Amino acid sequence: MNATGATPSGMLVSTEEMDYLFVARGTPLAHVLHILAHELGHLLLGHQCSRTPRVHGGRQQAWEEMEAEEFAYRFAARVRLVERRHRMRGSYQEVLAAFGSRSHRYQYGV
Repeated sequence: MNATGATPSGMLVSTEEMDYLFVARGTPLAHVLHILAHELGHLLLGHQCSRTPRVHGGRQQAWEEMEAEEFAYRFAARVRLVERRHRMRGSYQEVLAAFGSRSHRYQYGV
């Protein structure tokens, strides 16, 4: 997505049929990965996210954001742990294959 100063760097939009994740164009890879984990946390934790947290949700919205952040950090730590273990026993390509990646190069943002 194209971003302005007031736009968040990532956003989850859920519909009845599908969930969409948007990331601001030009976001650094490390931040993109954190955004993905954060938004995955919202989905897995069953949060009812709103685009207007002050009007809809108040304290509950703030709690859900903190919970999704904690999920993202714990998820990243787990991925790093698995990666270290695999590097000791196998190749980096095996690590990527374990997470469903076919290429070690990151491609996005056209």
